[in-house]
Amino acid sequence: VLSEIENILQHEIKNNDISVVGISVTYTPQYTICEEIAAIIKRIDPRIVVIIGGQHVSFLDKNVLLWSKCIDAVSRGEGEWNMLDFVHSVLAKKDFSGISGITFRNNGAIVRNPDRAFGDIAEIPRMNFGLIPKSFYHNRLMNIAACRGCMYACKFCAEQIFWGNKVRRVPVKKLLVEAKELFDKYKIGYLSFEDSMLPIESDY
Repeated sequence: VLSEIENILQHEIKNNDISVVGISVTYTPQYTICEEIAAIIKRIDPRIVVIIGGQHVSFLDKNVLLWSKCIDAVSRGEGEWNMLDFVHSVLAKKDFSGISGITFRNNGAIVRNPDRAFGDIAEIPRMNFGLIPKSFYHNRLMNIAACRGCMYACKFCAEQIFWGNKVRRVPVKKLLVEAKELFDKYKIGYLSFEDSMLPIESDY
């Protein structure tokens, strides 16, 4: 798998003007391979700024920056708004001190900016899977999220801590359009809902 990823990264980095690469660590067991991907990116072009996000690194943000010199910053919590501000700052050659939800390295010191408030998930645009190789999605299982947050506080789960204890839902019409597009346009094979609260108090 890593060799295939490295080939794709080699091609994309050499054929595009890439300043930032974001890596998502959805689950803890994925962290090691994500760290290896960050190392590959830095070997190809050390100038690229690598930022990593997801539940595991959100809770261990300072440790991540201590463990790996290939990772420049950590996006804590919801990544959409963090990444928008982060990319704008990189392109404008500004520092990251004013970006909420970001932990980063600054002259050897690790700086942890304040948390960012949860956003309105209805305003998040649909993903453009056409930007990635067809083999990554064609006839494959794809995940979709109808809501974020959980009203419960189970001790074994990070859902409430990461997404908050208020359930925020994607409008039904928007969700149906996205699901239809995945099948009709991208020809996925299966659709999975990654939601803790989907069947509870919802219109879905």
